[in-house]
Amino acid sequence: MLEGGPPVHRLSPARPAPAAGARAGATVLVVDDDDAIRDFLRSALECEGYGVLAAGDGLDALALCERYAPDVILLDLMMPRLSGLAFLARYRERFGAGPEAGVPGTPDVPIYVMSAVRAAVDEAAAAGVAGTFVKPFDLDELLETVGAAVERRRLERLSALAVPLTPAAQRTRHAPPRSVGRPR
Repeated sequence: MLEGGPPVHRLSPARPAPAAGARAGATVLVVDDDDAIRDFLRSALECEGYGVLAAGDGLDALALCERYAPDVILLDLMMPRLSGLAFLARYRERFGAGPEAGVPGTPDVPIYVMSAVRAAVDEAAAAGVAGTFVKPFDLDELLETVGAAVERRRLERLSALAVPLTPAAQRTRHAPPRSVGRPR
């Protein structure tokens, strides 16, 4: 750790190469007023194959959410202009409450909060975020969490696109294969 600076995190050399598929095309919004943390997370996420949007405060993050549709949001709580909790409230006003509130048809973007202040993290957890990270956080854990969230969203989107089978199709779906041609 550098004197007076943020903790130094390193990518694990044992980490497998990013899988194409779920991560390809997935976008993570990183919201943190600390340039070093924001740049570090951007680099780590890009190495994993994600597209990354970055904002230095909640107001810039809301503007990015207006233009783009992130798949996951990593949100610092202590920021100038608009704090993480204030961002969370405005985001929900603007884009819906999300699945944690049981509101169908609203954005299902998982929001994970990050803060060095444990009490702020606990307050955000009570507000219904998808998860929390206390700084300094474990990078591998954060990357695994983001990967699981992206995969969950991908599967939810696929299941929403699935067309229900007719009753006749359901009966034949699991029927044993028929032989083709004449029996000998």
